[in-house]
Amino acid sequence: MMWNDQMALLPWGLSRILGITVYLGIPAGLPGYAAVAGAALTAVGLLLSINRRRQPA
Repeated sequence: MMWNDQMALLPWGLSRILGITVYLGIPAGLPGYAAVAGAALTAVGLLLSINRRRQPA
C-alpha cells in the first residue's frame, strides 16, 4: 500500500479509512445524510417519550 501524499496531515489510520471510502465510491454527502437521519430519529424518540410520560398509568 502506498502513502497518499494528499492526506499526509491525517493520522495513518484515518487516511486509510478515507482512502477506502474513495476507492469504494461512497458519496461525500453520506455522512451528512446519516447525521440528518440520526437527528430525525432522535427527535421522534424524544417526542414519543414525552407523549408516553403524559399518559396516566
